[in-house]
Order: sequence, then structure tokens, then C-alpha cells
Amino acid sequence: MLSTKQLNLQAAQLQQQIDQLSQVIRQNDAKENETLVKLLQDGAKFITEDGKKPQVMAGIASLDALISNDPKRQFSNQAMDILAAYYLENYQDENDTVRSARRALNRAADAGVVSTIHAAFTTDVDERYDWPIVRGFASQTYTGGDITKTFLAAIGSEGRKFTEVDFRFCVISLKNYTNCRFRGCEIKSFDPDDIATNSFTNCDFSGCDFDSIVSFDDLREQDLRPGKNFYYSDTPPTYEGEIAWADILIEKPATDRKGGAAI
Repeated sequence: MLSTKQLNLQAAQLQQQIDQLSQVIRQNDAKENETLVKLLQDGAKFITEDGKKPQVMAGIASLDALISNDPKRQFSNQAMDILAAYYLENYQDENDTVRSARRALNRAADAGVVSTIHAAFTTDVDERYDWPIVRGFASQTYTGGDITKTFLAAIGSEGRKFTEVDFRFCVISLKNYTNCRFRGCEIKSFDPDDIATNSFTNCDFSGCDFDSIVSFDDLREQDLRPGKNFYYSDTPPTYEGEIAWADILIEKPATDRKGGAAI
């Protein structure tokens, strides 16, 4: 059996080891922080070297490396804001540096890092333009261009407002839409007051949850049947009140649905 003196000696030795380990950890943390700060400084410096592709690419790479090697997220948010600001300022160029910044933003978003930048993307391209997927912003708004189901699912809750956008085969939920075109979409929820300011073609309104906070009077006056918009008889749209949905949308038999009636 150990004596009190021996126990005290062991306790002192254990505390000494703990103190030594703590010192090593502090030194490692300091060295790690120094490395991350250097990456942040280099990234912020080089990414602003307009017209100098190698320097800009080096800046993006530095910020990307910082986010990938900053598990404590001490500097990731600052790096993300720099990347997001660069992308927002240059996205219309769609060159190698912009694509590199987009890849870095998407990797960071996959890791759960989000910037504080609210992005507004605009295109005045007359022909079809598919927006590239980019994530990691506090919010995103789009004016013009085309959006697919894959894109809309990828940006998720970041997408807030859409103006004059062409949606193709998307799953649509309640957001802010103005002068948009919906083609072959599944309309899951929508603001009735916005029906008149958007156009719909071959869209499925089955089970659509219309926002019950606003007046439904405007929708009663809308006839979406000429655009071949429809719902299946077993899952009509929902709204608080009696609505003759067949006067607004084409009613299709449940058996017409691929896979049969809804369960």
C-alpha cells in the first residue's frame, strides 16, 4: 500500500506532466494560429490583385486552405467573407478564377461554413442561361436566367427572392417570386397573391399549400387551365375555405399519376 508521501509525489508528477502537456498544446495552438493568420493575410492580399491571375488563384487557394485547416473556425468566417465578396464582384466574368472561387465556396458550405454576405445575382443574357450552383452566402436573390431542380435543391434556404427567372422541372416552395415562368414544376406551396404576377405551364399543383394568411380573392379570378396546369383528384391543393379547384386547374384522375394514386 502506498504511503501518503508516495501518493503526494505521484500527484505532483502527474500535475507536472499535465502542465507540460498544456504548454505544448498552447505552443502548438500559437503556431497553428500563426499559420492560419498568414493564410488569411495572403489570401486577402492576393485575391485583390486585379488582372493578375496567378496571384488571384494563389489568394483563393490560401483562403480555401485556411477553411479546410481551421477546425475551431477561428478565422474561417473572415476567409469565407473574402471569398464571397470576390465571387459576388466577379461572377459575371465566369473565368478560371471565378470558377475556382465557386469551388472553394461550395467546399466551405459543405463543411458548414457560411459567409455574412447577402448576394444579388443578375443576368441580362437574352438566350437561355443556366445559373451555376454556388453556396455559402447568408442569402441569395436572382434576376433573370434559368434555374433547374438540381440547382434549387442545392442552394436550399439560401435562395430567397427570384425575379424574371425561368424555372424548369423544379420543386417549388413558398418564396418571393415576381414575373417568373414555371414550366413542368411541382408547386408545393405558393402565395396566392403572387399567382397573377407569374406564369405557369404544365405544372402540378397537387397538394399545394396556398398561404392562408393572404386573401384568396385574386386566385378565384385566375384560370390556370389554359397553361395545362393541373392537380390529381386525390390530392387537391389546400386552403382554408371552400374552393372549386376544377374551375382553376385541370383535375386529373389519380390513376394518371405515375406509380398510381398517392398514399
